[in-house]
Amino acid sequence: MLRKLLKYEFKSTCRTFFVVYVVMAALSILTGAMDRVNSSYDEEVMPLWMILMLLTAMFFAAAAVITAVLNINRFYKGLFKDEGYLVHTLPVRPWQIIAAKLIPAVVWTIATMAVMMASMIMMMVFSNALTVVDWGGFFSSLGYVLSRLDFADISGVLQILLMLLILLVGTILQVYASLSVGQLFPRHRVAWSVAAWFVLGSVQSVAMNLLDWLETTFVLKDASMLELTFSGSFDLGFAIAMIYYLIWCAAFWAITQLVLSRGLNLE
Repeated sequence: MLRKLLKYEFKSTCRTFFVVYVVMAALSILTGAMDRVNSSYDEEVMPLWMILMLLTAMFFAAAAVITAVLNINRFYKGLFKDEGYLVHTLPVRPWQIIAAKLIPAVVWTIATMAVMMASMIMMMVFSNALTVVDWGGFFSSLGYVLSRLDFADISGVLQILLMLLILLVGTILQVYASLSVGQLFPRHRVAWSVAAWFVLGSVQSVAMNLLDWLETTFVLKDASMLELTFSGSFDLGFAIAMIYYLIWCAAFWAITQLVLSRGLNLE
């Protein structure tokens, strides 16, 4: 059943994201091409190029907002609005419902960031930005860096990527938990959801400060967790940070699942 829920979620959102990604890529290519045309700084072309640059930057920001809003909207309307009456009658468990919302949200967020990076690269390719690059020196330097990489360096990069993924999942689950707490109230549910988000964030911040103090006092002594995290090996500081954020992910998931299981209050 989880596979069917995921299929439905991706099918319901792919068209919107496809349009966003196509427009983002098209604007980037057009802006880059216009920059090449504008290499002579023609007074007639310059205003159009500046407008395209502004539109592209604005759409990049809009794409990030659209991704966040659509992911939140899919969870809120899909579980606590009219669509929720149908979803909660399906023979599925609460954890499957949460996973069916969480996985697409993570995938689309990562996809949006990837398309942004690809669009920026395409903009440079179609513009004059890459014509001034010393490619011989660039590839020579790149080869030198790659030749000196060892397992510790690769491990450090993987640690950073893993931590970023955990932070992304935790952020999304915090939103889900806040929306779930907010719908327990009979009125002003959105306002209560926002308040719950701030409360959860404040508690998490206090816990993080306490954790830093405990690490500095009893575990890490004079070394900071950030220095250990980027030292290129799987060290104690990174392990503690990862466990800390995984605990919060589990807590946010538990809050959401508890509400869906026992405290559901549809409008």
